[in-house]
Amino acid sequence: MTTEPVLMLEQEAAMMALAGATIARAKTLDNADAVRDALTRLRRGVWVSLNAETLASCLAVFRILPSAHRILLLNPISRQRLELLRASFEYVVGAVDDGFRLLPRDELIDVMLSDYPGDRFIGVAADREAGALVLLRGDLQPLVVPLTWFRRVEGFPAPDPTDAEIIDWGHTLRMGEYEAAADAILYDFDAAFRKRAKAKRVERDNSFGGALRRLRLARGLSRGDFPGISAKEIARIERGEVSAPHADTLARVAKVLRVKPEEIQTY
Repeated sequence: MTTEPVLMLEQEAAMMALAGATIARAKTLDNADAVRDALTRLRRGVWVSLNAETLASCLAVFRILPSAHRILLLNPISRQRLELLRASFEYVVGAVDDGFRLLPRDELIDVMLSDYPGDRFIGVAADREAGALVLLRGDLQPLVVPLTWFRRVEGFPAPDPTDAEIIDWGHTLRMGEYEAAADAILYDFDAAFRKRAKAKRVERDNSFGGALRRLRLARGLSRGDFPGISAKEIARIERGEVSAPHADTLARVAKVLRVKPEEIQTY
């Protein structure tokens, strides 16, 4: 589980709450003193701001040394303010036109406040001349992936980096009609993720979620084909994030799949 705090100003906290996102893991900063304290006391942190107006005022008055803090700006800012933030933050995302195509705001906040935000992506920027993608993880750490990693398979759509975006609540990279799972990318490029994934694979061997996914695909159904159950919830069950689905949920899923609830595990 991540130990880095998610820091935001009061306006951002209210906005997230209105969007339906939990803010239990987020710390609200009410004034300039709280902002200065967070920047100087905490070694690392992930910030979210509308336009960094309060932050800019603090940075202009107080001498804040460069830190490992990272910040996501939900609205573009001027070049001048960008340079001010870069003097104190390790990484600034969303300023001016940085080329990132981000998730919709509700999905983005969901990823950032999850237990493992770095295991999903919230944005992508393509550089065809350099032959690479920059994938932005939920903890605002960038990951560079060569376009050659995305192998073209005969008979299947080729990756189109000119039409790249993150979908499925941060779990999938889409390039045109081509899709790549975030798990597959991180497995190759992040040793820590690979270690956790191997441990999970052992724990989830013959899991209910794996059986549900196999049966759903065999029936030709998408995750959105279960009335009364969100696609996100089906995805969480399939990934093993729900250890014991509610009996009513099982009954609804089984009805769509045309099996008895107890038969799902046998697939």
